Amino acid sequence: MNTERQGIIPSEEAWTIVRNEGGVFVDVRSEKEVNEEGILPNAVHIPHDEMPERITELDEHKDKTIVCYCAVGGRVEKVRSLFNEHGFTQFVNAGGYKGLKASE
Repeated sequence: MNTERQGIIPSEEAWTIVRNEGGVFVDVRSEKEVNEEGILPNAVHIPHDEMPERITELDEHKDKTIVCYCAVGGRVEKVRSLFNEHGFTQFVNAGGYKGLKASE
């Protein structure tokens, strides 16, 4: 069953999925961005351009909702199909780090 949602979800909803429903934040920003701006608590960081080689690192989370974010949401859309191809059925675009951090 694919429960993937299109578009960017509100930051508050992203936090609810992670805090109350066992979702997992996945940060696809660059190493430089993470070093300069930080990362959300317990987020898994895999830069979007490394995702094809490293997506199997997330296999333990296939039964959870992947709450993926970057700077504004564009890179999340670039990796969406990769998650589908690898059997992740619950994937949402949480948009950008700054909006998520502000609503933490």
